[in-house]
Amino acid sequence: MKKTIFFSLFAGLYLMVSWLLSHGAAQQMSEKELRKTLVEWLDSPIAYIISPKEKSAYMLKLKHDKTEELLRYIEYFWRRRDPDLSTPTNEFRDEFFRRVAHCNTRYAIGKRYGWDSQRGRVYIVFGPPSEIMKGIQSESWTYYNLPSDRIQQNFTIEFIDVRGNNDYRISGTKYPGKDKGEAYMEARLSRALSNTIPREVTEGLEAINEMAVINPELKLTDISLPVLGEKPLPPEEKKIEKPERGVLSNIPFDLQRVFFRSDNSKVEIAIGFLFQPSDLGFRQKEETLKTVLNIEGELLDSRGNKVDAFQKKTEILISIQEWGNEKHPGISVWRSLEAIPGKYHINIKFEDEGNRQIQSLRAELEVPDFGGELFLGTIILASEIMSDVLQESSGEEVGILQIDGFLMKPRMNAVFSSDESLCLFFQILNISEVVQNRRSDIAVNAYIFKEEKLVHQIIFSDNNLTYPRENEAIGHFCSSLVNFDVGEYALVIQVKDKKAKKDSAKKLFFTIDPVSAD
Repeated sequence: MKKTIFFSLFAGLYLMVSWLLSHGAAQQMSEKELRKTLVEWLDSPIAYIISPKEKSAYMLKLKHDKTEELLRYIEYFWRRRDPDLSTPTNEFRDEFFRRVAHCNTRYAIGKRYGWDSQRGRVYIVFGPPSEIMKGIQSESWTYYNLPSDRIQQNFTIEFIDVRGNNDYRISGTKYPGKDKGEAYMEARLSRALSNTIPREVTEGLEAINEMAVINPELKLTDISLPVLGEKPLPPEEKKIEKPERGVLSNIPFDLQRVFFRSDNSKVEIAIGFLFQPSDLGFRQKEETLKTVLNIEGELLDSRGNKVDAFQKKTEILISIQEWGNEKHPGISVWRSLEAIPGKYHINIKFEDEGNRQIQSLRAELEVPDFGGELFLGTIILASEIMSDVLQESSGEEVGILQIDGFLMKPRMNAVFSSDESLCLFFQILNISEVVQNRRSDIAVNAYIFKEEKLVHQIIFSDNNLTYPRENEAIGHFCSSLVNFDVGEYALVIQVKDKKAKKDSAKKLFFTIDPVSAD
């Protein structure tokens, strides 16, 4: 059997040699193929969790021992981390493979596997973050109460996509009260460009890996030598079934914040939660899967006084086909708060009634002051924008965000299919001498680049600009992607105030995937 066939049996992951014993695949490979695969084992994500002592021992065995001894050592490696040696299932190993698969789906860099990235390394060792805050080419991952006294509580790791190609690199860590001045931001960018991992992160990764070895008394001689050359039993066929309940230790999600200035000098804070269908505890009813998300949130000022809050339930209904679609854009739910500019704490709790899992998070939140110079606000990428088409209650629907009379379906992961539309929505603030509902002397253009080559330009007309308040405009536009090639794109939006002779611009990125086959 060719090695490529062997790899395809295990989803194309280089590390699946770890399953050789339990699945009998080693017996189907030639000695030469098997030996070569065992040499590559240390070049897989195993490198993130193996201890220096274990690595040295394995490398020594590569030089002097037979293949059977190498296979026994790999099984020994996993059993040292098995939370229950009395069962045939190794929960640690299963969770490890699940995290690797998640990284390959979410954090791939071009043709490079997602596990082979700094976000991949952190996710594989630490697991899903308690909270993910997304910015433009930046992310902050916060972990609450990691199980080690060597890691500070509310530990936040900041990433920057320095090249705009999804290669997010660690730019630093953040603690409550840490300086965020200009020197700090420059240091973050320098750290990301250097492609080095801060000492406090590496020490945290080492601490979690050490804690994972829960059977240190286990000896290599306790593991039986495998017998090669015997014909293995045929692999058991697996049927596609509805999601199991109660298997999640928490509810993985992405979090996005959008700030918009509203009518009463306050700032509207739209908070989007993005879930993958396979992470929710659906219950099956005929051909439909259903669950209910109960999301509660409260915004507190520096004295602990409640400023605003929300508490709403959302019913999620999807088909079995959608649940099994690996390219599903995710299920997004939006909630809104209002506050004046300043620093706050936000507490959020949500419950997945399908599997009775509850997740809580607490985070610092700084509401910006939009006063001063010409300012291009947050740019929302959406698959659809509607104006006064749906009833106000539609804002409660899954995936719908309502701002200033506009209803839209934000695409939080910025991934579109070639048969969809790309929609833009943004706020322009502090325009010179603009009176409500009158045309302003501003020019708005959008430029779309692929591999640094301009492929499309959008000139915003009066039909694409509205003026809800003085010195303020809202830009909105939708364009079909049917004539665009698949791949990664950069989007630049530029605003010019001709009278004040000022301009503002922002850049972000999106991906076009081929249309999924039904």
